[in-house]
Amino acid sequence: SSPANRQVFVGGLAMSGAIGGLTLGSFAGLLIHTALPEESVLEWGWRIPFFSGVIIAVFALWMRKNVSESVEFEESMVQRKREAEARGTSEGVEMCGIGSDESKLAVPGSETREGHSSGGADGGQMPLMRALKEHPLEILVMFLVVGAHGFGVWIMTAFPP
Repeated sequence: SSPANRQVFVGGLAMSGAIGGLTLGSFAGLLIHTALPEESVLEWGWRIPFFSGVIIAVFALWMRKNVSESVEFEESMVQRKREAEARGTSEGVEMCGIGSDESKLAVPGSETREGHSSGGADGGQMPLMRALKEHPLEILVMFLVVGAHGFGVWIMTAFPP
């Protein structure tokens, strides 16, 4: 949902955030091990960086609460709400908390990004389920590649110390 000329930069922020978190965690461990004797670290010192994560969690919750949903997500929720109303049920919709005015969103069934229909012949199937059905091999490869990368990062950052 970012502007087209900033999508790569914004996508890269997720990876830099992960690396930043690893760096911050490593620095916290270094600081605790430098400042305290080994017995104190094992007894109670390990709790200091652990509980300081509460500050990061509060910030993350504040940020998540104040970030608006993407247009595509809100269009999907409007579509699900309309389909549920047509069935006479609110199953799966009440928890979504649509916060936008429906009149400002594209009409479900109309063309959205990349020419995909938001209503279409898939019966309003959830995008995740459609992706799993249409691209199982690609998703498996992605999980294997990301898992191998995560394993490599863990081996290089957590195992040596």
